[in-house]
Amino acid sequence: MGFGNKWIRWVDTCLRSASMSILVNGSPSEEFGLERGIRQGDPLSSFLFILAAEGLNAIVSEAMEKGIFRGVVVGDNNVLVPHLQYTDDTIFFGYWDKDNAKSLMCILKCFEEASGLKVNYNKSKINAIGVNDEEMTEMKRWGVG
Repeated sequence: MGFGNKWIRWVDTCLRSASMSILVNGSPSEEFGLERGIRQGDPLSSFLFILAAEGLNAIVSEAMEKGIFRGVVVGDNNVLVPHLQYTDDTIFFGYWDKDNAKSLMCILKCFEEASGLKVNYNKSKINAIGVNDEEMTEMKRWGVG
């Protein structure tokens, strides 16, 4: 994304030097370092999420340009919508077929490899509009949903 080494060191220092203490009977405990992540409410959190979300957006965009993933077209102006992101949730919209579903799974695996983040597939689910139960069951047999 073109960030300079100095900027990267600043962010790395913010993440690695984070420490906190907790109140025990009204008195602060000794400080301890955070094992991973950043403090809740840290302004850096939103910015880092945007960077990760933009990475996923770039992967989806490239997959669509190459015809690997097909999003859906909505509205009178034929707006192409492959996905929406809000907070830490992402919703994908795509055509209902085996190749598109498998492409989406590849996109998610690529994102995991590139970002070091993990998609929680146990919290993920697939929904369909205008699809019968038999097709839904078949999609689950493909390893999606």
